[in-house]
Amino acid sequence: MWLINKLLANKKKFSKDKYEKAFIKHNKHVWKEKKRNDQNLILVELNSMQPSILMWSYLSNVLADKYDANIYTFSEKALIPDKRLLDIYKSFGSNGDIAEVLNDEQRKEKEKILNSIWGKIKNLNDILSIRLKNISLGIDIYTTYLRAGNPTVELDSYLLKKYIDLGITKTLYWDNFIQCHNVKAVIVSHPCYLKSNVIAKIARKYNTPVYLAWGMSAIYKIESDFIQGEKFEQYKTTMFRNLPIEEQKVGIEWAKQQLDKRFSGTIGVDMSYSLKSSFGKADYNNIVLEKNNKIKILICTHCFFDNPHCYGWMIFPDFYQWLSHLGEISEKTDYDWYLKVHPDYRPGTIETVQRILAKYPKIKMISSEISHHQLVYEGIDVVLTVYGTVGCEYPLLGVNVINAGKNPHVAYDFNYHPRNLQEYDNLLFNLQNLPPIKKDVIEKEVYEFYYIHHQYGKRPSIKKIKDDMIFESEERVKENLGGYNNLFKNKLYQCFLNEFTDERHLEIINNVKLQS
Repeated sequence: MWLINKLLANKKKFSKDKYEKAFIKHNKHVWKEKKRNDQNLILVELNSMQPSILMWSYLSNVLADKYDANIYTFSEKALIPDKRLLDIYKSFGSNGDIAEVLNDEQRKEKEKILNSIWGKIKNLNDILSIRLKNISLGIDIYTTYLRAGNPTVELDSYLLKKYIDLGITKTLYWDNFIQCHNVKAVIVSHPCYLKSNVIAKIARKYNTPVYLAWGMSAIYKIESDFIQGEKFEQYKTTMFRNLPIEEQKVGIEWAKQQLDKRFSGTIGVDMSYSLKSSFGKADYNNIVLEKNNKIKILICTHCFFDNPHCYGWMIFPDFYQWLSHLGEISEKTDYDWYLKVHPDYRPGTIETVQRILAKYPKIKMISSEISHHQLVYEGIDVVLTVYGTVGCEYPLLGVNVINAGKNPHVAYDFNYHPRNLQEYDNLLFNLQNLPPIKKDVIEKEVYEFYYIHHQYGKRPSIKKIKDDMIFESEERVKENLGGYNNLFKNKLYQCFLNEFTDERHLEIINNVKLQS
């Protein structure tokens, strides 16, 4: 079966469907060959995500014109190159692919560095602390390991050594390449993981612009390691206070309406990826919590396999270690402990949670379908998260929330934000001392936060969010295709071609120029 799947996967590297063929034909007509300076390069990550490819077909050409540069893709060395994908990039101007292959001298250097790093790893934080060529490499090794389907890192695993090796390879290759070539700009798909983030960090080190496009509505210039969390501290004291008074009022009213929609059970409110609501109808005939006077804690889990460090610092190396620590605390306290995963949990989540809770029987796992409204009604006292959206939801319902890392709510007092393990444990062992939430006092701050976070904080500027950047309306395309996940299918190319006109082409180019 493994061999059959491998053969089928390789076959896809050579065959194109009708949507890809039409898109390639279109690109060859639209993006005419231009004579540009052979010494100047635009590097574009070789990536199969259809929304990124659509955006990059424009962004790479805009940057190529801006810098009089030739476009090249970059990728890890593949045993069998993906000709189908390479042809798509070639159709909008790529001159070829640059594969990350070390020379003999670099390979020898890599082995020395690998042996040195491997011998110094004693705990998980040692991995996160790995630095090479003056960039933070360890965090990308760690998150890439988790993304492979692992809830935490095994210190003595072959896979860990493999990803350290890969990280060193990428660092040595791109540090040398960018020093030796006139790279004018780099385009990547993520601000994390080895595939995207090593070249991004090295490019920034040498003052080469790095661009990121999440979806098809905005382009960002990456200027720091944690762009998703760099503005959180500014939400209250700077960003909201600097808005015109009238916008503050309108923003607070908008936030109230959005959160009311969430609480009503509306799916996907300011979370386009969400397919289920955590605030469905309560079943008051089905009692979930024990009836006693004990403090009742709800743990709201995160995805073990995604990038846990997207916002920056965390008290724990990953979500598995966080949950394991809570298990240890549960054994030392006389609280009622409950755990709930989000209804949209990924495969492997339940099995991971069950494996942890098998060691800590005081924590009771409840159904992911149970409404938060019901838990509040039955008397949940405290909610624990690392940086989840419950941080702005539960305070409005009168419940305290304790975070375990840098989080979007960190500038506000409607959550608890311990900065280290000692502060965190001190809170957990003394929950009886937490003052009750005064909903009427914190309400305005929650709405203030919500407006800033969703309209300014998650992006460089609300003015740079354009629903009509590539399509006449990206939201309408998503709806027509049947949801967010269907954007990542080849039919998206046909949607684009259906709207295409020469006038629209110029509009998109201007949209991209404004953001790059």
